[in-house]
Amino acid sequence: MVSLKDIRNERVSWGAFVDIMHLLSSLKNIQKKSIWPAFRCVWNWHPSSLAIIVSQSGETADSLAALREAKEHGVRTLGIVNVVGSSIAREADNVFYTLAGPKISVATTKAYSTQLIAAYTLAIQFAKVRGEITDEQYAAYIKELQTIPDKIRKILEDKERIQWFAAKQANAKDVFFIGRGIDYAICLEGSLKMKE
Repeated sequence: MVSLKDIRNERVSWGAFVDIMHLLSSLKNIQKKSIWPAFRCVWNWHPSSLAIIVSQSGETADSLAALREAKEHGVRTLGIVNVVGSSIAREADNVFYTLAGPKISVATTKAYSTQLIAAYTLAIQFAKVRGEITDEQYAAYIKELQTIPDKIRKILEDKERIQWFAAKQANAKDVFFIGRGIDYAICLEGSLKMKE
């Protein structure tokens, strides 16, 4: 059994982190554990563990501290970051760059979206390497991921309907985002966007 330790921090990365946990939970023989770097805990690191550090900036202090702690225990590290040359990118054993571009706001949709794509491609690749999906399934999943830009464009083309709905709900006193499983992560992100 492989132990997979997932490390996260930033508000934008939190939704992606929850998504990664959900995606990887479908893989067999992986023991999932969550570490919140703000709370420096002593974990029973195992040499076969993988620490995944998700950070938009690559400079989040507690995520960087958790990365260093993992490395001190001989744990392999993977940074999912946006900023090339950031501290996490330099110090992690491997880096998955999201290349979302400069962060314009706190609740950056492009950072979240690229972190999700990174999570999905990692989960698909892990499943393929571990023999949990066939080559045909792998190709189908990758093909489906490649359709996402067109699907986003189609949603954005319906601008009038989106504006109508937003105007109708603009004065709502309370807005609740409710979901479970993978939808929980999307609810977290929607809630963050609404607050910002």
